[in-house]
Amino acid sequence: MTAPSNVPNGVIDLVVKAYDDLDLETDSATVTLQMGAPCATADSCLTGQKCEAGKCFWDPPAGVLGDACTYNEFCVTGLCQQSDIGQFCTQNCVVGSSDGCPAMFDCIATSDTGGVCLPQDKGGGGCCSVDGRESNRSIWAHLGLGVLAFGFIVRRRRRR
Repeated sequence: MTAPSNVPNGVIDLVVKAYDDLDLETDSATVTLQMGAPCATADSCLTGQKCEAGKCFWDPPAGVLGDACTYNEFCVTGLCQQSDIGQFCTQNCVVGSSDGCPAMFDCIATSDTGGVCLPQDKGGGGCCSVDGRESNRSIWAHLGLGVLAFGFIVRRRRRR
């Protein structure tokens, strides 16, 4: 068996999985092999991997749909996709399907029929997009307008 070219040198746990036409699977026993020299630091491992006891490994996937990511193995779905607004954990979807992605995500085409769910681009320039600093300013603006309106009403009633 030949290892893929992107597999780093080091101690490797090998498990063979077999699937049938009903998607039933079975696993072999784990076999530990050594390919080249064991890793000494994470620098010799793939992106996001750690090195312990001569073995490169990733932490269990923790990224859910929409989380920022830098490599596929960070995401629970195994898909980390670059977009115009960043790189995110995503899932496959069918382009044009109304329920292909959860709310606040769009199905962006990656092939003729398939796509991935990516967060909707908010643009940041619209009148309704406010960050925390603008929210504080808008509270004071609304409060000021309210006091001004209250003063105007009280003044009109006193003149009568």
